[in-house]
Amino acid sequence: ACFFFFQAEDGIRDAQESRGLGDVYKRQAKDIVESLIRVFATKFGQDHPDIAELYILQGDICMHTSKYQEMLTSYETSLKLRVKIYGEEHHITAESLEKLGVSHRIFGSFTSSQQCHETALKLKSQKYGESHVAIADTLINLGLLQATKGNFAGSVQFYDAAMKMRKEAFGEEHISVAECLYYVGISLRNLAQYQKATELFEKAMKLRKLSLGEDHLLYQDVLQQLAIVQGEMGDEVKGVELLNKVLNAKKRYLSEETHTISEIYYYLGLFTKTLENTINVLTMLNRLSQSEIKYQETSTLAIQSVYYYWVTAISIQESIKKLKKYMKKPTQRICRLQEMIMYSPQMHQISQVKLLTYMVNTILHGKESIKLGNNAQ
Repeated sequence: ACFFFFQAEDGIRDAQESRGLGDVYKRQAKDIVESLIRVFATKFGQDHPDIAELYILQGDICMHTSKYQEMLTSYETSLKLRVKIYGEEHHITAESLEKLGVSHRIFGSFTSSQQCHETALKLKSQKYGESHVAIADTLINLGLLQATKGNFAGSVQFYDAAMKMRKEAFGEEHISVAECLYYVGISLRNLAQYQKATELFEKAMKLRKLSLGEDHLLYQDVLQQLAIVQGEMGDEVKGVELLNKVLNAKKRYLSEETHTISEIYYYLGLFTKTLENTINVLTMLNRLSQSEIKYQETSTLAIQSVYYYWVTAISIQESIKKLKKYMKKPTQRICRLQEMIMYSPQMHQISQVKLLTYMVNTILHGKESIKLGNNAQ
């Protein structure tokens, strides 16, 4: 099976949609916050604590509107202000550090991200104690970092610790517990523990339905993951049915350039084996490629989508061109290429070794180490 890691995330977790708000409202919110920063700076001066808070809010909005460089700048400005006002060891500074850690993860700077989150964890622990519920957010962000790096088993340990804290503080039916259930479910799904993942998604859906209703994007996120599990377990008809339901719900709030919409098209293509849905994914990726950064998730989505594009309609050479456009890190490429070749229906036409050598060399160096005849098209 091919494991594809993608997750829509709550709050500050990732550069996904702000939950429940459409794109237009987010752009309006950005204008309002920028105006407030100017007003506060004029009235109170540039170093006022409220301005640091506004830069955090500005960064959040930039994240959710895919203004990634602006997001990073806003969080860095907030951190600089808070260090100046409170010092490096203050627990309020920890919030800016944590935001910056999320930014570094989005940009793929995993070492910097971990340093930020671990420092934030230290500052919070000194203020609240190591078992306080205020630590839970930091643990979740550390879990997301591990999951983004592919260490799904390691991520579950952080999620479980955060969930324990939240249950003790708020009870098992609290909405914040649903977030933990959701993340654990995604990691278990990527570990092929489908039955357990299904149970956790169903629990998370119940909690989010009670608190938010079925139309809320957070509820739809869980339903989307449940749909993927159904398809991966073999019930592709049910998976497609649920994915189409989620797609219709999310399109009311989100533009098609968002990662969560691209993921839906990807799995619709996977479960239905139709070229139309795969082309939809590639169209989204062409738009996303114009953005300021490329997510690890986007790169994974690209190479998986190109694979299905290739086996349904297009030549190997054309697929390689698209792979070369999206993939950057050699280790990621080689891993995904091996996976693609393993499940390719065209393997009887050319040996695994030759095809892998050809594709890797072409992508990494632009060289064709062997020539393919027409039968490899």
